[in-house]
Amino acid sequence: MTLKIAAIPLVPLLSVGLSGCDEYDSVEQCRVKEMQKCKSSTCDGMAFKYCEKLFPEDMESRFNVGD
Repeated sequence: MTLKIAAIPLVPLLSVGLSGCDEYDSVEQCRVKEMQKCKSSTCDGMAFKYCEKLFPEDMESRFNVGD
């Protein structure tokens, strides 16, 4: 139980770390720069999702290539 309580404050800290004031030109550039800040696969996953939210149009174009 102590472990769960100690882990809870890490989530907001990671979110703040990922949401820096950097401006990116593409989802790929965002991923590269945000994932360079990470030291764990959990952080990598959060960075990946963060960048997808910043560039939803890039993600939509990947699924609509044949349209």
